[in-house]
Amino acid sequence: TAVYEIQSAVDMMHLNAPAAVRQEVVSQEVRVLLAQGQLDMAEARLKPFGFSFQETVSVPPQVSGRVYNNSAEHLYNNALRLLLLRGDVKALKQGLELADRLITEAQKNGHVPHLIERYLIRAQLHDALNQSSASFDDVVSALVLAEPEGYISTFVEQGDLIASVLTALLGRKQSGSVLPDYIRKILSAFPQSAPLVSEPT
Repeated sequence: TAVYEIQSAVDMMHLNAPAAVRQEVVSQEVRVLLAQGQLDMAEARLKPFGFSFQETVSVPPQVSGRVYNNSAEHLYNNALRLLLLRGDVKALKQGLELADRLITEAQKNGHVPHLIERYLIRAQLHDALNQSSASFDDVVSALVLAEPEGYISTFVEQGDLIASVLTALLGRKQSGSVLPDYIRKILSAFPQSAPLVSEPT
């Protein structure tokens, strides 16, 4: 299973693994923990890498123009997911603030895959705070970036809320310059239809 394989990697990681390898393994481990609802354990695994989620959220500094580090970027996205899953207003607002910073950084450095994912996570943060219009705008921004390369799984991995927004955008023909066929292709990859979300306010 995925859990077993990740735990094996964690065990091997103690053998002086390079930093990028440690980041990647922990990133995958945290994804599993978040999926299992083990938020405190996920937070504990992120802490040694400079992440803190107490009264204020603290993350390792990003250096504009630094050598691209895919594994480190995954850790930042997991921090956003953790705040989203905590679900209380304080955590959600902290998540929005962090998402704004991370999106700005990704825009500067041209990290398109992570930028798409951050737009989709921020869309869910907005939705959880009943900011439907902002949520829809973020999904459209993600679509515009994703369509040229045909990204599919990035949307599917975010779950039913994103599927419902896509369905609503398609129904109202408000997907910007994105072709409807691309949205239909993404929706066909979801395991089942999701209920529609409320109209943007």
